[in-house]
Amino acid sequence: MVAFSWLSVHLLRVIHQYDPVYQSLVLADGSRYKETRNNDPEQDERTQIYTELLNLAKTFYPLQLDNRQLALLSAFFIYNPENMKGSRAEVEKTQENIWMCLKSITESDDDDESPDLRSWAGLLSRVQQFQITVSEMRHFFLNKEN
Repeated sequence: MVAFSWLSVHLLRVIHQYDPVYQSLVLADGSRYKETRNNDPEQDERTQIYTELLNLAKTFYPLQLDNRQLALLSAFFIYNPENMKGSRAEVEKTQENIWMCLKSITESDDDDESPDLRSWAGLLSRVQQFQITVSEMRHFFLNKEN
């Protein structure tokens, strides 16, 4: 389960590297992944995974998450009760505190951005979809041959 938490953190960083001008993901090596128009059902698994990450990135982009929000989301993924050997109640309380901080930051009106872009409900639904998607692709990333 710890590997899944760190995979979530890493993939959150990957989708945050979305370039809206080129509609692509900027990968760690500086290359870009841009969706091809080839809707071939026989696409290799790697292409399917990157396409799914690109689609996630497109849904997260309007939120314009800042470094504080990314750090809190990362902490939420890491402080998973399934990862901890200590008191489950303490870890759940930590997660609750992380969510409250994230909610406070997301709902704050300290800037001129549209409230729609920083919507708490929108963030929650995207995080849920993100976790489902990461769970579905974890086998690919945890396979040492990929």
